[in-house]
Amino acid sequence: MVVLELLAGILLVVLVTVGLLSWRLSRGPMPISWFAPYLEQAVNASGPIRISVHKVLLAKAPKGATVEILADDVVLTGTGGATVATLPEFRVALSVPALLHGRLAPTRIVLVRPRLNAIREVDGRFRLALLADDDTDDGNDFMADLLTALKRPPDPLEPLGALTKLVVSEARLSVDNRQLGLVWSAPRADITLSRDRDGISGTAQLVVDLGGHMTQMSADLGYRLAAGTVSAVAHFSGVSPADLARVTRASDGVLAALGGIDMPLAGTIALDLAADFSPRILDVAISGTAGTVTLPGRLKAPLAVANLDLQARLEPGGLTLTHLNLALPGANGAAPGSTVALTGKATKRDDGGYKVALSTEVKAVPLNGLDALWPLDALPKPRAWIMQNLSDGAFDKVTFSLEGAAPADLSDLATAHMAASFAFSGATVNYMDGMPKVKDVGGTATFDGGHLGIELTRGHLLDLALGTSHLDITGLDKTSQRMEMTLPVSGPISSALTVIDTPPLGYARKVGLVPAAVGGTADMTLRFDFPLVATLKMDQVKLGVQARLRNVAADGLVADVRATDGDLTLVLDNKGMDTNGTARLNGMPARILWRENFPEEAPIGTRVALQATASDRDRQTFHLDFPEWVRGPVGVSMVYTRDARHNETIVADLDLTRSALAVALMDWRKVPGTAASGHVEVGFEQGRPLHVSRFQLKSDGMEASGSLDLKHNFSIGHLAVDRYRQGNTDLAMTVDVDDAGGMRVKAAGPSMDARPFRRSASGGARAPTEAELKALDARPPLDIDFSFDRVVTAGGGREIGATKGRFVRRGRNWRSVALDTRVGKGDAGHLALRYVPDGDAMALTLTSDDAGAALQQLDVLDHLRGGKLVVKGRSTPGDPHEVVAGTLDVTDYQVVEAPVMARLLSAASFQGFSDFMSGSPITFAKLEGGFHWTDTGVTFHDVRTSGAAIGLTMEGEINMRQSSADLQGTIVPFSTFNKLLGAIPLVGDLLTGGEGQGLLSATYRVKGPLDDLDVSVNPLAVLAPGFLRNLFFLSPTDEDGKPEKPVPKKRPAKPAGGADPSASDTPK
Repeated sequence: MVVLELLAGILLVVLVTVGLLSWRLSRGPMPISWFAPYLEQAVNASGPIRISVHKVLLAKAPKGATVEILADDVVLTGTGGATVATLPEFRVALSVPALLHGRLAPTRIVLVRPRLNAIREVDGRFRLALLADDDTDDGNDFMADLLTALKRPPDPLEPLGALTKLVVSEARLSVDNRQLGLVWSAPRADITLSRDRDGISGTAQLVVDLGGHMTQMSADLGYRLAAGTVSAVAHFSGVSPADLARVTRASDGVLAALGGIDMPLAGTIALDLAADFSPRILDVAISGTAGTVTLPGRLKAPLAVANLDLQARLEPGGLTLTHLNLALPGANGAAPGSTVALTGKATKRDDGGYKVALSTEVKAVPLNGLDALWPLDALPKPRAWIMQNLSDGAFDKVTFSLEGAAPADLSDLATAHMAASFAFSGATVNYMDGMPKVKDVGGTATFDGGHLGIELTRGHLLDLALGTSHLDITGLDKTSQRMEMTLPVSGPISSALTVIDTPPLGYARKVGLVPAAVGGTADMTLRFDFPLVATLKMDQVKLGVQARLRNVAADGLVADVRATDGDLTLVLDNKGMDTNGTARLNGMPARILWRENFPEEAPIGTRVALQATASDRDRQTFHLDFPEWVRGPVGVSMVYTRDARHNETIVADLDLTRSALAVALMDWRKVPGTAASGHVEVGFEQGRPLHVSRFQLKSDGMEASGSLDLKHNFSIGHLAVDRYRQGNTDLAMTVDVDDAGGMRVKAAGPSMDARPFRRSASGGARAPTEAELKALDARPPLDIDFSFDRVVTAGGGREIGATKGRFVRRGRNWRSVALDTRVGKGDAGHLALRYVPDGDAMALTLTSDDAGAALQQLDVLDHLRGGKLVVKGRSTPGDPHEVVAGTLDVTDYQVVEAPVMARLLSAASFQGFSDFMSGSPITFAKLEGGFHWTDTGVTFHDVRTSGAAIGLTMEGEINMRQSSADLQGTIVPFSTFNKLLGAIPLVGDLLTGGEGQGLLSATYRVKGPLDDLDVSVNPLAVLAPGFLRNLFFLSPTDEDGKPEKPVPKKRPAKPAGGADPSASDTPK
């Protein structure tokens, strides 16, 4: 109405003056200020708005058949007199033809330097008001009236129906978007609007003040009459989003966030409005160059951006982000760098909210620079883990998609579905604090909101090659999260053990392995499962290891055992380890089953089952070789255990069938092929298998059990045989060896077969060498104590009764021998032997009250019955050879079935011996004589015996080393008769030949091997009396006519140390 009133006043002026001034207008503008009061009166009389005009000009319009009225300093006031608007200059172009027809037909209106206020209310209504210079309110509807008139189609009957152009020149424009809280101004705005039958088109040029920063903007404007819609396409450049933030009233939200974007932008904004200026479609196309993005609380640090490209559309149905592409500068500003591409859509729902879908793709992001790019509030839990545990390398490609719902103001987003994928290379992965990191890793990762799954396709852990691995973090949509991972690696076993030995694991140390000391290769899969907590405890970690170990080599697995050529499988978890396979232990092929229990409360910490066949060399390498007992392969099935107190034991079953076994002391042997088995239980001391707490041995004809303690050099320290059964032997014994090698043996039992000992004491055929003598002298001390219920001495049931004794050996000689045994029928007899030191000499005593039984049961002489035996002897003090000289006495005995005696009697052709030859015994009253006992045997002298039927003398030597004899003497029949002759005074000696001779006698000689003696007799002596024999025989005699005493052969001097040169251990 204000416009129409103003135009009506002007029309009055024009009608009055048109005729008078038409000729003047052709000459230029003509002042008509005098007419201003009449104009004011014409206008003010027709409406509520009153005007005042300072000056009025009338001119011909630049174009067309129109005239133009110029009014300066137009002031519009309301009914209360308040100024509602000011127009520094107001121009109206009128059509001259219309004026000539008496009509006011403005064709162009120009507003010069007006103050305009564009307001978008919170409810979406749009207003464009004209303001006074000092206005602080929203202004009036002057501009709204103009725009409303322009929106109508041209109509000659309408006051503004001929208006074709509206020009706003040099306007000051303020914009107040109360929906967005955005307030900005344009110190200069030039707007031109043209109307035709289709609508309005126009342009605008603005100088925009964005918080002190002046920016040039242009716009193309349009109004489509048929559709009743308005369009505006704005073009701008050099606009910084930070400037927009400075003109917003809001302290948060999208526009406020723009304050952190410092980047010059250029682009277009196309706006399609409804007839009421409510937005219909907003299209944005923006590009930007080098700048930074600072988002406090969202980005950790300002983000450098090289280029930006944005295209988006906002419409009633929602928002579509066609693309937002960011290019980030490379290292040190080099190009190309990382790129970020975003697309998205927010679709409006019936309830006013939005269904949101967002997709992002990021490429070539250095992992060490990811912290600056990844918003702090975007996926905070995956972000925290990745930032902490991934470094180096780069994300080659990252995609992210999100679906959810948001309220109308998009202030919050409820995520319904989330997914992300990552492709990375050259990364370093920290899968568990403290553990060796996986380096040079390539792989992919996926995230779905609650689960982050990482697949590693390459990399290395120490010098182990990494296979396809998986790391899974679950519970990211919950308050607590867990990590599960599977890491297959291959490479050196030492490195694999280093991994599982690294704190907090320490599993290699738990099984006693030093990783660097173990050789070979491993294909190993590590599995971990643990919570993601700030302070992780080992009992919270679930560990699983599976490995195939090849060419394993390790020292000190158990005691002094070295493993080589191992081909093993290994399974390990928190509770323990199982290892199964084959290896060489000190060169011995073996199959191994190893169980290690990790909990300290486990009764058994280590259990190793082993199956092997041990050769002689194998047993030697284990310091378990006893060649004097076993030779050849031994099948071993053993179990090694270590309990919670670190007590170590071995329990082994032995298959000795293929072995050759021997107990030389007992003269027992088993040849290979004969079934035999053993059982051994071994204890450890300071990691060395030194205590055989139990052993058992069973074979054909032999059974033994007991225990054995070894010294630290694996020599025998203590042997206890609980039971030894072999043939006629059934005993128990102990052997203790001191540090110098001295041995103390104690043996006892129901029975003992002594035949092996007798055979070993028989000696050799030659004298020992000097070296052998030295070796004998160097032998350690030996003490033997024994007690048996019976002792088998020879075949044919020969045995002695209850026997006990003590033997002491020092060097080559026995220094003490004590023996007591029962002999005879019903063990009624007794035999006692003593060979003991007597001052500087050795004293020998042998007594028996049944000499015949003792000698027969000892398998010394079978042909003696009864009799009492006394043997006494003594060595010469200081004699290095310790030759024992002594006497022999036997009384009241008989001789029966003596082959040598029979051959003597037969050769001598004595009469009256038919009873003896038929088996009847010969009775003797007494035997006496002397002897010398040396290391080679016994030399006899002055031995004579006599009875009712015969008398006998003897001298000579029995050589035990050579098992031979050389004896000679005289055999005298009818001994009693000869005694009577010998007792005749003066002529007795003459007749009988002296003591030991007879009137009727024969000489004899027994010589040769003990088992095949040669007997010779001088038959002439049968017919010759004693003195004739002494006359004709060439036997040597002394001055008394007696035979010379045999002198014992001298032996080599004893070496230093007093060792006996005898090679045997037979008591002298």
